[in-house]
Amino acid sequence: MKLEISCVTKILLLLSIIILAFICRDLLHLLILSLTAFSIMALLNRGMLFNCVKIVIPMLIVAFITWTLFRSYSIFYAGGGDVDWYFGSFMTVRLSAVLATSFILVSTVKPLDLIKALLFFKLPRKAVLVAGLTFRHIHTVANDYRTIKEALTSKGFELDKGSLIKRIKNYSLVIVPLLVRCIENAEKLSLALELRGIKIENYGRFSEKLSGLDILVMTICVICIVFAILYYWIGVF
Repeated sequence: MKLEISCVTKILLLLSIIILAFICRDLLHLLILSLTAFSIMALLNRGMLFNCVKIVIPMLIVAFITWTLFRSYSIFYAGGGDVDWYFGSFMTVRLSAVLATSFILVSTVKPLDLIKALLFFKLPRKAVLVAGLTFRHIHTVANDYRTIKEALTSKGFELDKGSLIKRIKNYSLVIVPLLVRCIENAEKLSLALELRGIKIENYGRFSEKLSGLDILVMTICVICIVFAILYYWIGVF
């Protein structure tokens, strides 16, 4: 089953969940947000849900232990006793909502979808072009990083052994060639754009029509954010 909504609506919905996760101060509301994010993931792709759960669970366990036992050492949330089970649960559920939503964004939003969303909100075309190209080449940088690391490992370099200082020094062997590779890719991309005569002022327009469902979902997202701000920050209700 797939959600038949516009890419702009999908991005706005996911960003709304992240925004609400940081606005809400009630554990039950955060739990609803987290379940909503995982439900959307299940509707989109059950395999993606399994992969996300496998990656997120260890992080959530560490987060729960850390926020429960060491809250008094926090810079931003210091206070209370040494052990705070409610606060640990609260921060863990918030983290789960943010991680699940971010996982959906990275896994399902294509560079073209991001560009359409930015054009829809009438952002400057320079910003749209830069954001689109950056998002487009994230996987390229990841592949280059993996290739360089595998090449060093095949030559006998042990990058993940030793003390923290030694590991940092070892990874400098990866970072330097990765930066060089990124600069080379940027130069190639710049030349390709110039040769094809692509100008920023001629850079696309949003032409996709929004359906009634898209408008409904967008309206609900805006209403939820406004209501949460009024309820938690201003105290109107």
